[in-house]
Amino acid sequence: MYEYINDDILKEINETLDWHSGIELPDGRILGSLTRSKRDKPETIPDKRIVRLHETLDLNGKSVLEVGCLEGAHTLSFLQYTDDVTAFDVRPKNVINTLMRLSVMGKKANVFVAEAEKVHLRRRFDVMFHCGVFYHLIDPIKYMRNLEMAAKYILLDTHIAKQEESSVFPLWEERFSGHFIPENNWESPFAGKDEFAMWLTEDSLRKLIDESGYDIHEEWEHSTQRNGERICWLLKSKMES
Repeated sequence: MYEYINDDILKEINETLDWHSGIELPDGRILGSLTRSKRDKPETIPDKRIVRLHETLDLNGKSVLEVGCLEGAHTLSFLQYTDDVTAFDVRPKNVINTLMRLSVMGKKANVFVAEAEKVHLRRRFDVMFHCGVFYHLIDPIKYMRNLEMAAKYILLDTHIAKQEESSVFPLWEERFSGHFIPENNWESPFAGKDEFAMWLTEDSLRKLIDESGYDIHEEWEHSTQRNGERICWLLKSKMES
């Protein structure tokens, strides 16, 4: 745990691993890096979305699946409320950093390397946390349809395409519209694994959610950010209605 790690060991951890975010330890020291990150402040733990999830659903004892754990700040946030946390990320170094963070904080979770599109779930989770991943997928339509039995609730936080800048996708019989966005590259910790990703319009995303077996239980946010329009919705499985 953090109290057993002196400054020299913490410095070695911070300099040895390739960090792109930082968290503040209870004693005020920083685990990770703020200089190599697009975030110039420590990650808030627990994250405000996870606090709201707890206030809405009561996370105590619930099973959680985190899609795209990055470096473990959200994983640690969920572990404030429940011990049943599973998380994965497509980048091995993100998983390594997450496991280091959990170790330093004396926490445990089931964390592994996997591509979101290729994960075959062997259980149904109470909550799936899907923040900042959906808009990196090359085929979100196929992916979302595979989530029908995945969770009772899904917190979906993603960018959406502007209607006026979008066109139809003929592969899906012109039923969905959006546009393709170039991704950065594999070396970028905040990019997808493919050369481009598909962003859906809000109308198409609503249609896809409905066809995938979910209702939009609560709409938490709709904002315009530097990279475009973004929504944060809490989805509820129709099986729970």
